[in-house]
Amino acid sequence: MARRGSRKVRTGCLTCKIRKVKCDERKPICERCTSGHRKCDGYAPPTIYTALAIYRPRQALPGIHAASEGRALQFFRETAGPFLSGATDPQFWTRLVMQFSCYEPAVRHSVVAISALYEQFNAEAEGDVRLRDNPLALRHYNAAIHELKAMESPAVVLLVCILFTCIECLQSNREAAITHCKSGIAIMENATSVPSWTKEHLRPIFRRLSMLPFFFGNSSDDFPNLIAWDESVPIEFCSFSDAQTMMDDIFCRTVRLVRWGDAHRIGNLRHQPVSLELLAEQEKIRSLLELWLIMLANFEAGLASTGTPAIHHFKLGDDCIKEMIRGFLLMRHEICRISRYQPASAGLLAEQERIRTLLEQWQLLSADFDAGLTSLTPATKHFKLGEDFIKEMLRGFLLMRHEICRIWSEMAFSADETGYDAYLDSFRWLIARAQTLNTTVPDAYRITTKSAKFIFETGVIPMLFFIAIKCRCLDTRLEALRLMKILGTARENLWEVSTTHSVGRRVIEIEHDVLLDESDRPLAPALRPGLPPDEMRVRDTSTEPKASVHTSMRGFEIRGRIVGFFMRTADDTIYLHTEFLGSEGSGVSPGRTRPKVPIRRATTT
Repeated sequence: MARRGSRKVRTGCLTCKIRKVKCDERKPICERCTSGHRKCDGYAPPTIYTALAIYRPRQALPGIHAASEGRALQFFRETAGPFLSGATDPQFWTRLVMQFSCYEPAVRHSVVAISALYEQFNAEAEGDVRLRDNPLALRHYNAAIHELKAMESPAVVLLVCILFTCIECLQSNREAAITHCKSGIAIMENATSVPSWTKEHLRPIFRRLSMLPFFFGNSSDDFPNLIAWDESVPIEFCSFSDAQTMMDDIFCRTVRLVRWGDAHRIGNLRHQPVSLELLAEQEKIRSLLELWLIMLANFEAGLASTGTPAIHHFKLGDDCIKEMIRGFLLMRHEICRISRYQPASAGLLAEQERIRTLLEQWQLLSADFDAGLTSLTPATKHFKLGEDFIKEMLRGFLLMRHEICRIWSEMAFSADETGYDAYLDSFRWLIARAQTLNTTVPDAYRITTKSAKFIFETGVIPMLFFIAIKCRCLDTRLEALRLMKILGTARENLWEVSTTHSVGRRVIEIEHDVLLDESDRPLAPALRPGLPPDEMRVRDTSTEPKASVHTSMRGFEIRGRIVGFFMRTADDTIYLHTEFLGSEGSGVSPGRTRPKVPIRRATTT
């Protein structure tokens, strides 16, 4: 008799597939394997990029025309692409970009330009790379611009926009990078119809890029407004990208809130009422952070292993959620009533509360998903990393971001820098987390990644910089400086570890009245070893967009930047103190070359 036909199932665990037996598909490990005393190897990662499968461009490009182009594409595929993503999933660079480079000339030319600049950047001992100094990169960049002018697909334009932003970041060209970032955001907001894959794969990248103008923009006109992009909070995390997307949203909200609060911290609204809109956004962030921590506790108790969402465990229904919201509103009302300042408006308070709530919910969801991180990730396969390291690295990165969002959002409107002293334990926890990341890095990974000097995504530099300039415990902030050199990449998009380290180092010297040696240790005991008084604290910093070269009194040429330090006088006047800081790698010790007097001094109130 003929064998009865049946549809082949491809969703079973890896062990049952190899044994060619039916799997009960129980997760995270199947019952059939455990009952038979076999090790269940888990399940294959879900197939992604399904929307891309239907992409059919007009025609494939002809063959490679020059050996230099072929070599550049190979270098990108094997070296540049896997490293550009940093701690995020590299499939955007290793799969999506490479797929489009086979059919879209603008993408292909952009990839060649990135590859050529990336290789040059890795080979340079110091200094910035420039298109004008790289004929291959310049030729293909111009060709990409030419192709882009005739392009009709908004989706491909958005993809090329990201590639152009990468090219400008490699050159440390802040203004052009921000321009491309803003253009891409505008296209995505105004496009009437774009393929679903753009929202899935491009939109998260643009959200992360949207933070660059808040750090490196020249004015508030550069700040993109992504309110319409605010994501709904998922019931649970189904993938690491879900957790990453939600934290990106929270971090973006936090940075935006802090920039909106500049006027209250160092501008003409100091000691003035904070609008209700800002206070509401601050409250939202705080609420989200607290909920996120609850979710993490749920996972650590082992709830996630049973696949039970926290909301089911706590039996949270609509009535409970409504009561929580009502409670938040009543608390906000009471806080406003007893505040010594009368709130001026309502929009900022809503945004503040939104951020806090998102952080809490992210913490809640993160715990359930946390156990699902496996070694079957592209980064694990590429670097041959162990499961424990990948899990700890991803958790550590997000947990550090979570804690920094909490501190930063709560201090967003404070004109008193001593308020950060209440978070000394949090800063120490952050340093301990960073030290854990450092000690768990395999030697092979450390050697491999140190050979890469540029990543397109933001890594640990901004977080360690935040600790160095806002934590006033001398030992803790000195450790942040040390870890910045160890864990940071030479450049993370527009963040340069040499510049960031020099600025953080100088802030410590100013506040503690101490000189540091080349190893960032005090040359002599600090005159202010404890917590410095508020009038000696740096409120904020700014750096000139372009590096410059100065000649020291000894005749040495020193490469560095003009850096501004916002400080206040004893009578509470804000002023800008500026210095030229020599960067590491300039051939002379930064500590011996930077002037200790301001080049110019501007007063603002």
